[in-house]
Amino acid sequence: MKMKKVLSIALAVVFAIGMLAGCNGGGQSELAKSYVDSDETLALTWLGYPTLAGCGEGTDTELLLEEKFNVDIKPLFYEQENFNDKKTMLMAGGDVPDFIYELDPVNVYNDVDQDFIAEVPYETIEQYAPTLYAYLNEYAPAAWSYSRYMDTNWGVPNVNHLNGISKTNAYRTDWLKAVGKEAPETLDEMHDVIYAFVHDDPDGDGKDDTYGYAMQSTHYQDFFSEFFGAYGILPFDWQEVDGEIVYGGLREECTEVLQIIADWYKEGLIHPDFVAGVTQETLVTTSQIGYIQKVSYQDESLATSQINTLRQAVPEAGYTYTLAPKGPDGLRGQRCWGLACHVASFGKTGEENVKVPRILKMFEGLFTDDALMTEVHIGKEGKHWEKTGASAGMYSYAMKDGYKESAQQRLAGLEISFAAPSFFSPVTPRKDLFMEKMSDSYRTWLDSYTAEDAVLTDAFYKVEIIPSTADYLEDLRNKQMKLMADIIQGTKDASAYIPEFTKLWNNGGGDIMLEEAKAQGDVLNAMYKDLGVK
Repeated sequence: MKMKKVLSIALAVVFAIGMLAGCNGGGQSELAKSYVDSDETLALTWLGYPTLAGCGEGTDTELLLEEKFNVDIKPLFYEQENFNDKKTMLMAGGDVPDFIYELDPVNVYNDVDQDFIAEVPYETIEQYAPTLYAYLNEYAPAAWSYSRYMDTNWGVPNVNHLNGISKTNAYRTDWLKAVGKEAPETLDEMHDVIYAFVHDDPDGDGKDDTYGYAMQSTHYQDFFSEFFGAYGILPFDWQEVDGEIVYGGLREECTEVLQIIADWYKEGLIHPDFVAGVTQETLVTTSQIGYIQKVSYQDESLATSQINTLRQAVPEAGYTYTLAPKGPDGLRGQRCWGLACHVASFGKTGEENVKVPRILKMFEGLFTDDALMTEVHIGKEGKHWEKTGASAGMYSYAMKDGYKESAQQRLAGLEISFAAPSFFSPVTPRKDLFMEKMSDSYRTWLDSYTAEDAVLTDAFYKVEIIPSTADYLEDLRNKQMKLMADIIQGTKDASAYIPEFTKLWNNGGGDIMLEEAKAQGDVLNAMYKDLGVK
């Protein structure tokens, strides 16, 4: 269901001003008092994270939670592809679950507008899930914006630890050695390496057939992201600059970055098909390029890893991993989604006053009991998994026979990642538990090839939190990328970027989104005040 269009700019501003008054007044306190736990067994219809399609009722995980928290869970297992449509149809038909998983802020907005989910004051969450509440306020306070709408809180946000980790880039080690270069740390040094990759025959075949740079994909988050990151710019996102919310693509520094990329293109350093998109892994494996824009954790012990796929084609090849290059002011980074993930909301069923406290107690129990959280995610030690004692691989445990495949895990109600929430645990494990479950090799990777200052995120994590995004941003972004591509390919001058894009922006709803974004900035400030953070 498409979210109803936001209100006018004037109303958005009124709401933002209203938020400045906070939400800890008498009305919300009275609402908080209405939430009271009981000793009775509660039946909970559970519409969880859509990752266990095909699972059935009565798994070990479900029975564990039922016994631990005196509940009778009625799980609803939907596929992720049509989750929101099925969810909306279910609730529109009058069957509102007690627990509702919301994939995006816009889904929260939709369900609030349809009167499907219940308002839950911060003080209620603090009362029944105090450790979780304090942790979110310390670790990812902006995540609360996902559950905030119309000056009100509508659930408990969660996080994904992996989405807060910086991207890693890689260079062919054998190519670096062939051209006599070290892995670069700055954008200028990167230029010299890429130039050598193109012009100094790094594969030694005597042919002029190598390129230097190709984008991971045509997706906006990959669009020359390390170039813009070297100037602290997210060209397709909202940023806070000197206390003001701005659209990154309208920052004056974009002109300088586009000129740099255009110069590289003119020198033949950028793959000519970048507009259409190319698969970097294929180009690396076929020795056409020697640089990869983003790589995930590489485990050389796994035959299927990216590095070993390359070595099957080029046995002497290797990767040298680096962070994004630094610009003239020492800035660096590439776009990351940020820690905020989804929202755990509660159905407006007429029984939420007793069911919300119990579900919050479940959240708190999961969050504070490592053994319970572990069993809910990966099952029972000895039956479902065992410790490996190995330093390789991503995890410090391995699933046993019968539970190694994702389909087998789904049928058992299990999910092996500790980085994100799961169907039966809408709250994410604490970061220390996540790290404990990772292998020595993975922790070394994080220490060596990631850094906090290389993480660039939207001011609101997801651009979709700005209501008019659905109406305007995709079209504007496509036109923006087309204009950038024209400049890079030399059909337009870099100086044309700001005036031309400003015109596109103003004529394409950009001014509407900007007003909403500024109002959302006020929302964040008011929210932080209510939460007592920052």
